[in-house]
Amino acid sequence: MRKYRLIYGVLWLAAVVVYSVPWIRLDGDVYTGWNCTLPFSLPYVIGLLLGLVVLLTTRLPFGLSLAAGILMILGVVGAVFGYYFAELVATLAGGYVAMEPGMGIAFLYSLVYTVAAPVVGRKMKK
Repeated sequence: MRKYRLIYGVLWLAAVVVYSVPWIRLDGDVYTGWNCTLPFSLPYVIGLLLGLVVLLTTRLPFGLSLAAGILMILGVVGAVFGYYFAELVATLAGGYVAMEPGMGIAFLYSLVYTVAAPVVGRKMKK
């Protein structure tokens, strides 16, 4: 049980680190996932909180971990929507917007988390 809690903690911590990697560059300023939270990637933060609840309490580990992973995916999709909206506004205003690798990494890691965290969470409960 302790081993799986440690594995789950590493999975969750990696999700936090991925959220802290640069996602968007706007006129030379770099924005991480934390800077894109409102209103676009808020589901990712909610997913992180659900994952933390599972880590601390081992309450409903499979369902909450699955919901957390799905929310993380939706958060990245929302951030992509925000990026394209910012690109539209920047094009009209003469600015520059670029997508940084962190957004793609976050999406791929969200898929991994959605699959791995519920399995590890279920074993953590036993």
